[in-house]
Amino acid sequence: GRLPKDGDQVSILYIGKLTDGTVFDSSEFHNNQPFTFTVGGGGVIKGWDLAVRKMRLNKSMIVEIPSKLGYGIKGAGNGKIPPNSNLIFKMTMTNIIRSQHT
Repeated sequence: GRLPKDGDQVSILYIGKLTDGTVFDSSEFHNNQPFTFTVGGGGVIKGWDLAVRKMRLNKSMIVEIPSKLGYGIKGAGNGKIPPNSNLIFKMTMTNIIRSQHT
């Protein structure tokens, strides 16, 4: 199938780690439910939005996201993600709903 484009809705199982290996978030923390969002809709960090555009259904990839495409100087997660942290995600696309406009 084609790669996701703006307006498509995708569901992702993931594990997010800091570069030292510390897990800061994971689908496992959310009853193994995938995170669903609209590509290009601004609901995720820029690094995720760019990464999913290169993913195919039921395939996994490991993505290294520089701080500027992640949470930047603010960090996130009540200190779980320190400012200026580069992030590593293992991501698997479990569903894609095509936009009627693509």
